[in-house]
Amino acid sequence: MLSPHELAALLILNSASVPCQLDPADLGALIDNQLVRQVHIHNREHLQLTGRGRQVLESITRAD
Repeated sequence: MLSPHELAALLILNSASVPCQLDPADLGALIDNQLVRQVHIHNREHLQLTGRGRQVLESITRAD
């Protein structure tokens, strides 16, 4: 289960168009839970949501 901070970090990463500063512990938890992965593009490190991360966001934003 994600903490409120980790969930907020996931939401921010999903909507951020530029790199942002997030708590390293929150990012580590997202990576450990395979919700986010680190990718290297043009010799720079970027964070990218995984399919599982997108599923989590879809499940919490879905209106019932």
